[in-house]
Amino acid sequence: MAKLKDLIEQHLTYYKDYEKNDFDRARSFYRGDFYETFEKSGAILDARMSSMFAQKNMIYAVTDTAISSLLGPNPQVAAMPQTPDSQEMAGAVNGLMEWAFRTVNMRRRSALALMDAVLCKRGIFKVSWDAKADAPILSNPNPASVFFDLNARDNADIRYWIQACPLTPAAYKAKVKAGRYEHHDDIEPEAYPTWMLDDVQKTSMTKFSTTNKRVLVYEFYDLESNQVIHYHMGADHILFKGTLDFVPFSMFSLNHSGVDCTGLSEVQLILDQQTNINQLLTLWKRITYLNVPKILYDAGKIDSSTLDKAMEAMVGSFVPVDAEGVDEMRNFGALFYEMPRPNVPEIVIAFIQRLENDVSLPECFGRGSAWSGGWSQDRDRDGHHRRADADPAGDPRGAPQHRAGRRGVEDVLPDAALHEEAQDGAALGQRHVQLHRRTAASPVGHGL
Repeated sequence: MAKLKDLIEQHLTYYKDYEKNDFDRARSFYRGDFYETFEKSGAILDARMSSMFAQKNMIYAVTDTAISSLLGPNPQVAAMPQTPDSQEMAGAVNGLMEWAFRTVNMRRRSALALMDAVLCKRGIFKVSWDAKADAPILSNPNPASVFFDLNARDNADIRYWIQACPLTPAAYKAKVKAGRYEHHDDIEPEAYPTWMLDDVQKTSMTKFSTTNKRVLVYEFYDLESNQVIHYHMGADHILFKGTLDFVPFSMFSLNHSGVDCTGLSEVQLILDQQTNINQLLTLWKRITYLNVPKILYDAGKIDSSTLDKAMEAMVGSFVPVDAEGVDEMRNFGALFYEMPRPNVPEIVIAFIQRLENDVSLPECFGRGSAWSGGWSQDRDRDGHHRRADADPAGDPRGAPQHRAGRRGVEDVLPDAALHEEAQDGAALGQRHVQLHRRTAASPVGHGL
């Protein structure tokens, strides 16, 4: 499997060189971690030092606006029967989808996927089936852990998917015991892969490095040969190989990158502006602190012990002062001088306002928002793509939306496009359930 190993290494190199830094910055800014702390070197950021920094979290505001504007409180889809026979089954199909949405907590999963799309350019759904519960499973893989064909400009043209899955030792042993994975003596749990963690997570994980060990398995889905392979790159062993019945991934982004399917988000475009705003606000804050009045005194004519007595004395008290002559006593105020105070340059205030106006993006998530719709990668064994183009306002006509219209996460929900291809609603709904039940007995296409 030299070719697969080389392919994985190429994707890892691409992610580390071109995406990891921006992903980590976006997530850190969203949490409010704008400045490097001494936690990385084992110390704690001093409270006085932290008070010298100023910040305004525009990234969180943009992300919160996106989720509030683009995701409704209750994502729904509607079946659109195309024939009289399927008309009778429309209610059953709608009921099936409503049950599936409740089972997988679609609103919460969609919000998390949308957050990934805003912060990390793309949100990803992974669909599988729980054989024990006889119910669907919907998960949100970390965008950093899912690789795909970078030569494809449209999601429908992606030829392969790769997901890095850090399995716990117990989960790995359970798969070996169940016969899903081949047993290999040279596969041992290792430390959690650091390239999947940001700086804060790295610091936390080091404290549990001896207990939080994982077996890193790469799931490879080849759409051209219809094969799925589970591969351990460290030991260079294939743990499972089978036929690909169902591609479990659906991916969406706010905007197309113009080159490939990696996506583009407004947050990634304003990371530098966010840094500049906080740097200028910190400068403004420090200048403000310097404007607190400070008094200098002539130490040659009055000593510090006398000033200490004056500062500690009660209001209205008489404080004895040792002066060298009568002139000094008559002009006692001349012994003290006010320290010059700097003014905040007007250009700094104007530039901060300009940066904030640029970052605010008033039309970012309004009706002018761009959603790359109608390209869900979910497809069944026959190669039929599942589309989702329902009007988010509740109109089930399925008219494709574009930059002139508003699209939400409910438009690209996985397996939600039963209405688009439902020439026979009952048959399609039953095929969807049967497909999952048939493949639930094996790890093919399910990321087990």
